[in-house]
Amino acid sequence: MPNILPLLLMLSPVLSKTSCRQLHSIIVAMLAMTGRITQLGISRWTKEGASYRTVHRFFHTKIDWEAIQWSFFEKFCWDPKGVYLLAGDESVITKSGKCTFGLDRLFSSLFDKAVPGISCFSMALIHVGKRQAYSLATEQVVRSEEEKQAAKSRKQARKKPVKKTEATRPRGRPKGSKNKNKADVILNPELTRILAQGQKVKERLKDKIKLVYFVLDGHFGNHPATQMVRQLGLHIISKMRYNAALWLEPTEAQKALHPRLKYGDKIDYAHLPAHLLCSEETQDGYCTQMYQVSC
Repeated sequence: MPNILPLLLMLSPVLSKTSCRQLHSIIVAMLAMTGRITQLGISRWTKEGASYRTVHRFFHTKIDWEAIQWSFFEKFCWDPKGVYLLAGDESVITKSGKCTFGLDRLFSSLFDKAVPGISCFSMALIHVGKRQAYSLATEQVVRSEEEKQAAKSRKQARKKPVKKTEATRPRGRPKGSKNKNKADVILNPELTRILAQGQKVKERLKDKIKLVYFVLDGHFGNHPATQMVRQLGLHIISKMRYNAALWLEPTEAQKALHPRLKYGDKIDYAHLPAHLLCSEETQDGYCTQMYQVSC
């Protein structure tokens, strides 16, 4: 652990020497201490020169952490020949008390319920060959009152029973309707925040790393999130919703019968065609099959 300081001093272009020494003491304490990490706990695990006031002063110093993370990655972790993916995910950190900035009741997948805490959205580069992730940007998510009210409205709307009306719209296209560009979507505040954060990360990477894909969890497996990723100039890798429907491209025979046919047969996930199977692997009694198709 004493060898951490020389590594931090290499970040001198973006971090002052005083902050480097303070950060060195804090890192050593955080690696040694157990339990919940607090400023008071850090000061108790540090040696001379890192009192509680010093720790408190460090966390009140304005530091460009994105520049530090990128500088550290560029000097020690960057593989010029490696293939990288950009990944993003939101994490909920439990927090007690009432005075923490951005404190709210948020859903935590670990506890499977809403808990008091703060939320942070992180972006990282994933090295495909090494299967390692390197964090580049982390920002706290603070939802506005309008977002909270909209979430409550959607929750209440799901609880209300859907009333079936006798008068339904007839089949076919409504008279007077015009074509719409499906790429022109209005991003909600959540996607707007992620778009701004992603633009910062891409601006910092510039031409050093060529990114093609943006990996997000199943919460973003929808059309607005896809268009948000396309605005970054990337393609999305995500999990589709459980009720998502896919159609195969029409075959030549189907095209001959219906020249303007856009969709072919609907994919049945329980009975996938055998010619779409790319690989199959059995390990520890589990069989993993990989299918690939253009839909």
